[in-house]
Amino acid sequence: MEVKADMVGIVNKMLVKVGDKVEENQQVAAVESMKMVVKVPAPVSGTVKEVKIGEGDFVQEGDVLIVIE
Repeated sequence: MEVKADMVGIVNKMLVKVGDKVEENQQVAAVESMKMVVKVPAPVSGTVKEVKIGEGDFVQEGDVLIVIE
């Protein structure tokens, strides 16, 4: 399952790394846009398989942040 950015912005914090176990709705990242920080929740429970974006990276709406298996 891919976790995608909901909006254009800069990744403020990446709160998980490869191998971490996450629960559904757990905050996995934060994206900042127009001085507002939006929490990005995990859509499912599982294990982080891949982190595609790092802190400080610019993202477009729909960009994949992490992959959960």
